[in-house]
Amino acid sequence: MEIIRLLKKSICFVVIVARHCGVHKRVRLIPRSSTPRIWSFLSSLNEFRGFRQPLKKLAGNERGVALVLALVMLFLMSLLGSLIFTTSTTEVQISRNYRSSQNAFYAAERGVQYAYGDSNVYSSIIPGTTNSVNVPVGGVSLQVGSSDVAGTVQYVGNGNPPRGSGVDVTQYQANYYVIDVTGTGGNNSNMEVEAGNAKIVPK
Repeated sequence: MEIIRLLKKSICFVVIVARHCGVHKRVRLIPRSSTPRIWSFLSSLNEFRGFRQPLKKLAGNERGVALVLALVMLFLMSLLGSLIFTTSTTEVQISRNYRSSQNAFYAAERGVQYAYGDSNVYSSIIPGTTNSVNVPVGGVSLQVGSSDVAGTVQYVGNGNPPRGSGVDVTQYQANYYVIDVTGTGGNNSNMEVEAGNAKIVPK
């Protein structure tokens, strides 16, 4: 009788465990000596089943998406801002360089006009002795602001006056010169201009 009562208790225990775990397979009898192990196993099963639910909730959870999107947009806006800043800086530098080159060109033109009109330049040139002279001469300064000019006027020969000059070629001739000046501006910019000049002199 004692054995039958123990068997009934064991069978009832196994059935309860099987129903609790949702097992619908055939279950073999388990001795009472292994009961602590069974409860440990069942506890681990319950913990695992309870752990799967948060995983499912976490997979379908959309919390934090706004933060990720905000960070992505912040990165893109920062990148765009840096590109705009770089482009603006480059444009400003290009404008500054263009202005400096224009100042250098105007300085060179100023030097050419000076070489055309200053008689001291040509009186300082003696063909066959002193064929060139530096300009400006006589302590003249052509510096304006950050731009300046320097160059030479060189005698290259003489011959008939240029066509259209309206002078008698039997009584007059022309001395020919090459004006070579370099104008400088800011930012180490420079511009070189070369021009020709003819001075009508008696033969």
